Amino acid sequence: MVQPGGESSILLRMALWRASRDLRWVLGVALAIRFFHSDAPLLGTNSWRECDNASIARNYAAHGFQFMRPTVDWGGVGSPPGGVVQMEFPAYHFSVACLYRVFGEHDWLGRWLSILCSLLAIVFLHGLVAGVASRRAAAWAAFFLAILPLNAYYGRAFMVESPMLAALIGGVWAFDRWLARGKVHAFWLAALCIALGCLLKIVSLYIGLPLALLAWHRHGWRMVRRPALWGFVVLVLAPVAWWYGWSGTLLVESGLSLMGDWRYGTDKWGDWRLVATLGFWNRIIFERLAGKHLTWPGFLIFGWGMMLGRRRREDVFDAWLLGALIATVVASRGSWVHEHYQVWFLPPAAAVMGRTFGRKWRARMWRAPGAAVATILLGACLVFSAYRYAEVSASESPEESGSWRLAITIREHTEPDALIVSLDHKDPTALYHARRHGWNAHVNDLAAGGDAFLLGFVARGARYLAARHEEFMTPDRTALVRRVLARHRIVIDDGATFLVRLQP
Repeated sequence: MVQPGGESSILLRMALWRASRDLRWVLGVALAIRFFHSDAPLLGTNSWRECDNASIARNYAAHGFQFMRPTVDWGGVGSPPGGVVQMEFPAYHFSVACLYRVFGEHDWLGRWLSILCSLLAIVFLHGLVAGVASRRAAAWAAFFLAILPLNAYYGRAFMVESPMLAALIGGVWAFDRWLARGKVHAFWLAALCIALGCLLKIVSLYIGLPLALLAWHRHGWRMVRRPALWGFVVLVLAPVAWWYGWSGTLLVESGLSLMGDWRYGTDKWGDWRLVATLGFWNRIIFERLAGKHLTWPGFLIFGWGMMLGRRRREDVFDAWLLGALIATVVASRGSWVHEHYQVWFLPPAAAVMGRTFGRKWRARMWRAPGAAVATILLGACLVFSAYRYAEVSASESPEESGSWRLAITIREHTEPDALIVSLDHKDPTALYHARRHGWNAHVNDLAAGGDAFLLGFVARGARYLAARHEEFMTPDRTALVRRVLARHRIVIDDGATFLVRLQP
């Protein structure tokens, strides 16, 4: 049962101020890493998602903060269906829009909010590992979560991955404290955090597996007879069901979605034939987790930690890893395409890596040559992490971005209220940076539909077609672009991009 009363202090303040000195310097390191390149424009590896998120925040601030009706730039404007879009719970986007109202519109505000959430995730993981393992292991777990390259990168990206991880880790930590002490504020914080994490990404429901294991450690099979636990489940699932039910009505209204097709075997969800291939698991485990997220030295540290015995309730991280694995299977196509889907593994993986270094130095495993091997792996992990982080950050350079060049062409040669058809791999980056609305399309759509394809947009108010020449490099596509340029009026063709005024 949830026991009311007790401590009046806020759990978050307790977690931060009870943090040891080692955690404070870890947070300093994490902050320094994440501030690197944090003023970069939204380009590079995941610019398509970052620009969608930023456009939603910008449209909130520009069009009256209608929380229940998030809009994107690529659904047209001013006539049905408009830009209303089905999406996950837009709390992050709305929060950034509120910051815009106070400080003005700056992309770095979204990045800084992500950085704050990333630091909170480190604090929460430290508290959780200290509670279920040891403070030494907690310090190392926090350190690894701080320096792992893609966790640092997504920890400053204009994306929901950072607040999602902070919410999930904070929810598990508060849930464990509630089970141990029965404090009512821990119960409500846990329910709020877990519900928020699942609202931000519905696949986060996998977090129920480590929560169930913690409850089993406390109550055994009697947990099924605990009303408070059933109340917790309702508090988490009710808002999730409400929001995703509502977002379905937005899809019916506009036909636009950021969540993909929910049917089996389409877009990001369930493809058992893909899951059954060795190539799928090679990409997820070795190319992504080992090669990018943990780095190869970090992957060896993780494997070392997995071979060590568990103490107290450390098996909660095994359950967490299993839950992330199940989520990977459920969202198999999305996991195959997008590397940020593997961030689900990072909190429990960092905890396992912390276990490796958290055991006392006087233990047999730390005697030579074990200590030498561990030191070499740690140093290599730092070097590989720095290299990987610099590599992904370099992709944000405007000089290397064709979408950035296309955005400049659109912005300099079109009217502010003009609707644009952007042929840029259905990527919203160019429209966002050009500060224009319109539609994203693919060159294959133009090849299949020809003039009828373009005239359909003209009928909906499109004035211009913008594209990059590199999209038309094959002979058949070269002939296609010649026909388009001949049929419509050329505004500019600089050899890299072109813009045409669409003729009825």
